[in-house]
Amino acid sequence: MDFRQLQLRPAEIALLTRTSSIDGKILMRYTLIYLILERVLDGVGGGDVTKKKTVLKIGKRFDGFMARNFEKHFLQFFYNDNTLQISTRDLLEKVEEDTTYKKFMKDFINEDQYIKPYVSDRFFDLLRSGVTLNDKGVLLVGSVISYLKERNHAYKYAMSVDKKMNVIKEMGSYAILLPSFDQEILPQFTSILHSKRTWDGDADEDDFDIYFDEEPFYLGSLKMLDKVGGIDESGNTSDSQDDGGEGA
Repeated sequence: MDFRQLQLRPAEIALLTRTSSIDGKILMRYTLIYLILERVLDGVGGGDVTKKKTVLKIGKRFDGFMARNFEKHFLQFFYNDNTLQISTRDLLEKVEEDTTYKKFMKDFINEDQYIKPYVSDRFFDLLRSGVTLNDKGVLLVGSVISYLKERNHAYKYAMSVDKKMNVIKEMGSYAILLPSFDQEILPQFTSILHSKRTWDGDADEDDFDIYFDEEPFYLGSLKMLDKVGGIDESGNTSDSQDDGGEGA
């Protein structure tokens, strides 16, 4: 199974792979990063970088973007006013005023049709706002883990910035799920967004710095994977030997 063909969002993958440790706050963060990385939302360039504030506006892919219900919590404000410019902090505050973390998580599980084929329909799960994988879900998670282990190794041992960036380009938004995302990739997010605009033929657009206005909500995107032979929080695979290879 190649999970990438299923068009699942990183937040949906995160929910399925971290069934016992995910929460609404983390899912919100994944969702906002995804919308920026996919250029559904873009930053306003040319701001005062000393203020460490990212101002967002509608992006190149906003029109025609088929949003999931959970993504509409962020996008509704831009639907109402497509000239809106708002900081990431203020946007998150608006979303949090509209829905609690717990309600965001519950609605995510109950309304997201894309994850339903992979989870059991259990009343207990609805009460606790959690999910239990069915057999199809277990196969999916196995595919995700195998892919992330291989790509994590390729990124870790790439011998140049360009080769690391090639790994990110190949992964697309699934790079958010790499265990090294918070510590290594997120600090380079501005460069990654610049590279993405270059790949899209928009290299002349103004760069902008991206700030999420608080410390990372988690360490390692899939920190529970080590329990199933996956990747530990330092980015090492638990069942592979470091061979010092060049990677991708």
